[in-house]
Amino acid sequence: MIVRPTVADDKSSIMQMLSASGQFDEDALAFVAGTFDACMSGEGTGQWFSAEEEGHIIGVAYVNPEPVTIGTWNLLLLWVDPKTQGKGVGRELVNNVRTYCTDHGARLLIVETSGSDTFQPARAFYRRIGFTEEARVRNFFADGDDKVICTMPLRH
Repeated sequence: MIVRPTVADDKSSIMQMLSASGQFDEDALAFVAGTFDACMSGEGTGQWFSAEEEGHIIGVAYVNPEPVTIGTWNLLLLWVDPKTQGKGVGRELVNNVRTYCTDHGARLLIVETSGSDTFQPARAFYRRIGFTEEARVRNFFADGDDKVICTMPLRH
């Protein structure tokens, strides 16, 4: 497996992977596609990373600087193909994100996720790799579905 900066030609593979997951509705897929296009054209900000194995994308990450902050970046998307979860793909993507962010002056990395039971494995993963839960916004996504905000310091 290699992790590399994503290129525009990866869009189709990424969108197929996310669509096949069933966890992204049409609005979410359209948002991801728009963000991807903006970033690849230079109109957007941030950086995409792809994890690739035998020529196939098996994971993707997108990180963006948080507006109106000094050195805070947000890991807005981290997705690993379920067939390859548990094999270090997510950890390696986050390691690349951390290095990129640090090299670009970041001091803090945040990730926001759902507080629903469905996202418990994601929250456990973030804890295992060094994120700490900082805040919870009750009923953010829907009634009973909190936004959980986790942080990881990048400079000590």
